Amino acid sequence: MPTLPFFFLDAFDREVIARSRQDSHRLGVAIQIGTVRHKGLFLEDPLDVPWPVVDYLAEQLGIGDHRR
Repeated sequence: MPTLPFFFLDAFDREVIARSRQDSHRLGVAIQIGTVRHKGLFLEDPLDVPWPVVDYLAEQLGIGDHRR
């Protein structure tokens, strides 16, 4: 599993992410930001990220039931 510090969202990250209106889009942007930090590239399929990382990002963004 990736180390979670790459997926910590600072104030600038949150400002960029807030431009997306839907929770699913906000979560997707957050996943891509963290993935670029961790791997140096965007994933073709953001769902390749482990669920604990998705949970961690959703918690930071205040997104509820994101596993639907």
